[in-house]
Amino acid sequence: MRAFTTFFLALLLAACSTSENKPALYVNTTILPGNDFYHFVNGNWQVDSSKEVETVNLEMRHRLQKELLELLKENHETEMYSKIYDFYHSLADPINDNDEGASLTAELALLDSFQLEKDVIPMMAAMFRRGYGGPISGEFYARYDQSYVLQLKPGSVQFDPVSRSGPNYNIFLNEITEEVQKLLGSSWTEKESGEVASIYHKINKIEQQYGKPYKRADSAFYHQIPHIGALLGELGLTDHEYIELPANPLSFQMDSLIAEYPLSSWKIFYTYTIIKENDRLFRVSDQYAFEILMKYCNDALIRLHKQYHYDSKKEAGIKVMAENIRRAMISNLRQADWLDDPTRDRLSVLFDTTRIEVSYPSFYEDYSSLVIKKSDPVGNYRRAREFQISKDIGYLGAGKIPPGKWRINTLDDSPTSIKSMNTVYLPIAFNQYPLYSQSFDEAYNYGGLGFYIGHEMAHLVDFNSEKIQDVKFFNELEQKLISQYGSYLTTAGDTLNGRQTINENFSDIMGLSAAYKAFSELPSFNDRRDGYTGAQRFFMAFANSQREYRNDVKSREFISKFEHSLYYLRVNGAVRNLDAFYEAFDVTEQDSLYLVPDARIRIW
Repeated sequence: MRAFTTFFLALLLAACSTSENKPALYVNTTILPGNDFYHFVNGNWQVDSSKEVETVNLEMRHRLQKELLELLKENHETEMYSKIYDFYHSLADPINDNDEGASLTAELALLDSFQLEKDVIPMMAAMFRRGYGGPISGEFYARYDQSYVLQLKPGSVQFDPVSRSGPNYNIFLNEITEEVQKLLGSSWTEKESGEVASIYHKINKIEQQYGKPYKRADSAFYHQIPHIGALLGELGLTDHEYIELPANPLSFQMDSLIAEYPLSSWKIFYTYTIIKENDRLFRVSDQYAFEILMKYCNDALIRLHKQYHYDSKKEAGIKVMAENIRRAMISNLRQADWLDDPTRDRLSVLFDTTRIEVSYPSFYEDYSSLVIKKSDPVGNYRRAREFQISKDIGYLGAGKIPPGKWRINTLDDSPTSIKSMNTVYLPIAFNQYPLYSQSFDEAYNYGGLGFYIGHEMAHLVDFNSEKIQDVKFFNELEQKLISQYGSYLTTAGDTLNGRQTINENFSDIMGLSAAYKAFSELPSFNDRRDGYTGAQRFFMAFANSQREYRNDVKSREFISKFEHSLYYLRVNGAVRNLDAFYEAFDVTEQDSLYLVPDARIRIW
């Protein structure tokens, strides 16, 4: 290993320094940045290994939750927020074991009202309205033309059909049986549990084939899927212009599944679904109670937060940074010689017209029609879901969504981009320490929140639909990135899936590059502060923003399910593809992260 230079001795002195102009840093100067940049920046971060997961996102989310709960308590006597406060306490206050079955009586009684085979579709429609999962689920979203549509999808369940004949299958049956018998008694046996498992197996089989593209079907097609058509009719969704279906054969399979089981089987399935959906209410924590509140009453809470915490200077500062990153993104793509002129022009227009929403919406839902009862957690939870689904159905069509309404949960703890709207959302939960502060040196704002702005803007590009002249070059670029990330190992010894993470890795590199370029054009880029150059501070802020801990079990779960690379691989993978990183930290062939220039991925 190379000896420390004067530069690294300076870092050693600055490693533990803290000031108002930067977030807390956890630099470990025994690690060379060119060997493992993530742990160089975060190596002295003390994690609580008793926890399964610790992340910057969770840190910010919990801070916001604490603020919101305090505000709710202070304002609980006002007309607007007393209902929200009652909702929270109905969820947070423990339910007596003897009351659990009674709490579900009204939910289960609805199933008993359906007696004839022809009632299957009306029963499914009633369950859909109440937010209970079934063989068909739906997702509401806005198209490019701003019309609001419903995408029908296969239902989603958490049962692995592969293990259906193995020991896990019997464990699954026993768990269902014990769970339901606790509430319903011996009337529920393993026979009923087997019915649930059978339907789960079929739903999962269809779900595994789920994919795009979606399409708007004409009336003739609905004659071929009569059960789905009848379900939509029961929901009052007769204007099929705003309904999208998955490509065949999934639509046929989804439709056939409805007809495959009799009413009695579907009632058994929904009995378990109701119990499962409400199960956590009986062992609820304050944290889970507030998560429900944030999901279904988010506009009321964010409105309250804005009333007390709105900072016009902070919002203006974020918008200026976003504009600088937008210009940098356009400048970068203009220099990408592998793109033809028409593609560069289209992408320039795309980014030039991207809407960036910061912190708070300008429209807030009215919750006056939401019925909340102080001691009815199950009913309150169901009515909140009904309220949300009813609102979504009401918005279906063209021009029905109020101006200023966000298409994401306003309390989300991560930024989001929506291609169909060419919009990036930066919710308030994310626009805070340690990613952004008005008092921070600009390097830390651009390397923290700025990276995410660039990342989400990059997601707005759909390379699959772009008519790229040099397709061969792009395909080679894509394969190089897949191979590069596919060579990374986790600390548990698992290999990262380069293909599964390709889109996120592309966006990481493009977003980091754009944020760096934007910062490099500011006067403060040339300042040396706390022993670091502007470039060094920027990259360290990026690594600091990805600070995260997952135990081996959660790490394996993460890389198997999600499209992001695991945090330390995300940091090391992105920086080693930017020439500026090599210059900032004097990275050479002797360092583990070094890539020869031709191996570095340059999208733009």
